[in-house]
Amino acid sequence: MKIHPWQQKPNFISFENSKSKSIWTLVMPIFNQEKTIEQIIEKICKNSEYHFDAILINDGSDDGTLKKLLRLSKKNKKINRITIINNNTPIFETACDNQGFKCAKTEYIIEIQSDIYINDKNFDKKMIQAMNNFNLGAVSGRHVHKFSLIDPSKKKWLKYPLSYLKCNILDLEKESFGRVGDKLFKRFKANSNYCFIGETVARGPWLVRKSDLKNLNYLDEKNFFLGNDDHDYHRRIFQSFNRLVGYVPLNIYSIPENGSTRKKRTGINELIFNHLKSKKKGSKEYIQFLENYKPYAPIKRYQIK
Repeated sequence: MKIHPWQQKPNFISFENSKSKSIWTLVMPIFNQEKTIEQIIEKICKNSEYHFDAILINDGSDDGTLKKLLRLSKKNKKINRITIINNNTPIFETACDNQGFKCAKTEYIIEIQSDIYINDKNFDKKMIQAMNNFNLGAVSGRHVHKFSLIDPSKKKWLKYPLSYLKCNILDLEKESFGRVGDKLFKRFKANSNYCFIGETVARGPWLVRKSDLKNLNYLDEKNFFLGNDDHDYHRRIFQSFNRLVGYVPLNIYSIPENGSTRKKRTGINELIFNHLKSKKKGSKEYIQFLENYKPYAPIKRYQIK
C-alpha cells in the first residue's frame, strides 16, 4: 500500500557482523540525525544486556545521516545484523515502524526513537523481564497513563466525574506515572526495579512482540502517520487479548532540538507532511473508543523480581 503519491521504493542495505543469536531487534526511524545518531546507537549498544539486530530506517533525510549509518556496520560488535532501509521520500513514523516490524526476525522488538539517550544498564533485559512476568502487551521506558490523559473532550469530567475527581483534584489515583511531556528533556535517576501497569504507554523505548503485531496486522498506517498509533495499538491489544501495558522507569533523556519529529521540514518533506496530516487523523474505531471511554484499569505498581 502506498502511503502517499510521492512514495518511492526503498533501498535495503544489510550487513552481518555475527551469526550468534539475537534476542531482540532494534527498530529506529531516523530523520536528519547526522550529528547525534552515532552517539544514540553507541549508548544502546553500551547499555544492552543482549546481542540484537538493528533495523534503521532513514526516512527522507537530506543531510549526512545515511553516510553515518553506513559507518555503524563496522563499529558495533553488540549488533549481529544491521539492515538500513533508505526511504528517498519520507513516509513518517507509523509506516517506518511497520517497515522495521515486518522485517524483524526476533519475537521481541524494541522501537527506540532516534533522539533518545539511554543511560540505563541492561535496559533490554529489564523490559523483556517485565513483559514476560506480567504478560503485558507492550512495555515503555518512558511512562504509563490512562486514556483519559489523551481524551480530546473538553468536558471529559462529565463523562467520568468520579475518576476525574480522584485523578485531578483529590489525587487519590494518578492519571500517569513517568516522563510525561517535557519531563523527557530533564535528566533524572529512575528506579527500574518496578513496573507500573496501566492502559497505555508511549514510545521511548517501546517493547512489543512480533507475534502480537502480526495478529493485529501491525500499526494502523492507513489512519495514522505520526502519533497516537501506539495508543491505538494498546487499545487493540486490550480489546483483542485483554492484556494491559507496562512502564519500566529507565534513565533516558532527549534534547528538544534533536527530535526527528520536531525538526523543521522543507521542500518535498514539508509537502508530504502536510498531505499526510490532512489525510490521516485516526481511525473511526479509535475516535469512537475515546468518545465512549471510561477508565477501565487503575495504574498499579509491581516489583520486578
